[in-house]
Amino acid sequence: MLGYRILTAAILIPLVLWAVLYLNGIVFALVCAGVFSLGALEWCGFCQFQSKLSKALFLLCFLLTLGIIYFLNSAWILMLGALLWLAPVYWVLSYQGQAPLILQSNIAKACIGILMLSLACYGLIAIKRIPHGGLWIILLFVLVWSTDTFAYFIGRKWGKTPLAALISPKKTLAGFWGGLLGAMSTALLAFSIISFQINDLPSYAAWMSIAYITILLAVIGDLFESLIKRLTGVKDSGNLLPGHGGILDRLDSLIAALPFYALSLLWVCNQGL
Repeated sequence: MLGYRILTAAILIPLVLWAVLYLNGIVFALVCAGVFSLGALEWCGFCQFQSKLSKALFLLCFLLTLGIIYFLNSAWILMLGALLWLAPVYWVLSYQGQAPLILQSNIAKACIGILMLSLACYGLIAIKRIPHGGLWIILLFVLVWSTDTFAYFIGRKWGKTPLAALISPKKTLAGFWGGLLGAMSTALLAFSIISFQINDLPSYAAWMSIAYITILLAVIGDLFESLIKRLTGVKDSGNLLPGHGGILDRLDSLIAALPFYALSLLWVCNQGL
């Protein structure tokens, strides 16, 4: 399994970095919409949408919502997206084996998925528009990837106490703290290196504050998708990525982190949309 994960990552990471660095404007937006559309199709499984018609309608609703958000083009939308994640935070932290009432409805789960996916996709597009946008996106990927990597290896080595036993028994407190501290150290190192080359960056305090909350949201995003999968009775969101599962299994942390991360960067970089 680890070998498949490494091979898939080795193929995908250069493609992702190329798209982030060299695609701009509407082309970048369309690529983002395409990737998140694949995630939307996987979300249909969480809602028990099996027919081609139901999947097509769900995908259409997602694309319409994304289109409306894209053309409204407002930082207030990102604030809405960040605040939306307060509910999953509560659902994850308070879960005791009984599904929250709203998550027992497939229609409600569909609406939640449409909002989360479209707001996250818009956040990615919004970041690309600001100065050094590609760099900020890469730093976000570094935060999320380092969190996952440190949590995985430290959890395997020293993890004993489950982080959320009823949601994802294999995730441990040691893995959480390892992921948090490892990612924060990586964030500090990466920002220090970049600051030697670029002058108009936010302060260290601002960046580390953004990084800290982004990492916590990434963990919540991972746990929330695990909760949805547990309630649905599936192990992975799909099988498109060997060793990783589906698109959502790779996007879950980013989906949670993107609205806050984008909004914070717009604020500290004094950028309007």
